[in-house]
Amino acid sequence: MVSTRSSTRNSRSNSTSTSPPTAATTKKRAQRSKATTTSTKKRKLQAPPPASSPARSPPSSPSAQLHSETEKGAGRTERAREGGVLEKGIIYFFLRNKVAVERASGLEDIKRGYVVLKPLGLGESVGGEEGGGKGGKVEGKCRLLAVPKKRLPTRGFEKFLTFVEEPNITVRDLKDRFLKSSHYMTKTRGERTDSAAEPIGEGVYALVKHPSERSSHLAYHLTIPEHANEIQSEFGIKDRGSFIVSVKNPSAPAPQRAAIADPAEFSKEIMDEFGGLRWLPVGKEHLEYKNAQILFIGERKVLEGKEHEVAGEELKELEEEDEKRVEHLKGDEVVFRDLELDRGEYVGVKSSW
Repeated sequence: MVSTRSSTRNSRSNSTSTSPPTAATTKKRAQRSKATTTSTKKRKLQAPPPASSPARSPPSSPSAQLHSETEKGAGRTERAREGGVLEKGIIYFFLRNKVAVERASGLEDIKRGYVVLKPLGLGESVGGEEGGGKGGKVEGKCRLLAVPKKRLPTRGFEKFLTFVEEPNITVRDLKDRFLKSSHYMTKTRGERTDSAAEPIGEGVYALVKHPSERSSHLAYHLTIPEHANEIQSEFGIKDRGSFIVSVKNPSAPAPQRAAIADPAEFSKEIMDEFGGLRWLPVGKEHLEYKNAQILFIGERKVLEGKEHEVAGEELKELEEEDEKRVEHLKGDEVVFRDLELDRGEYVGVKSSW
């Protein structure tokens, strides 16, 4: 009996497990499967997108860079003009020994001093193109100013007269005709030698006349040597200096010692500007005439006053650009590179007697 009941239970159990699913069971299973599939799809849709690398902007083309530099140069030009900057550039200082003096021991052994101005465009950086150059040789033409007194004013309101010996000269002609040594014959002493003009400094300059002023200023910052030494100080060069500069009316009478054999032949427009005046504030147009007489008057401070803030900033920017160029070209080598001077003919930029 026990065996029969057990057999019956096993038979029922087997019958239940192997019986086909009912329609209701099949429907429930289908609903559970559909819900699972839908949930999986939602998770896939809601999953965050894979991380992507940041987009890189394409490199600017040469034309785009040129456009940017041109805009920068135009902005710098406009700023300079608004600040009263008439001209800017690089300035060089030279001394020439007297004949037969091999080594000068002071200004008494000096025949003449020279100032060389090398103008740049108002939007141009030192050694570069309009709006940001990369340094290097400075091209262009120069102006040569002779300093008969052998030095520049060193005190406030001290006055020295100079003149434009060459208003527009190439670097090569400047070197060959004025800076290098030369030999000539005399009837009484035979062959004589004119010493080479020795460089004693380089810097940057700005010719400034603010619209609210009646005077022009020639301001400079010295870059070679870094600080004025014995010979620079005696010539009248400071680390930073400024002069009031005026141009003389060539038709006005002058003392015998200040007269010049062939005075400047200014244009009618410039002569009309003089009218009956003996002096005018210097403009860059006056420096373009040979034998134009330029009066340097010493100033105690460099571009003092709020009206000169922009010009002062421009001069400081020029100084920083030239210092980078000097550093790149190893000090006073830049002077010889700029003016194509023969390194073998000069010791270097003189700092002391």
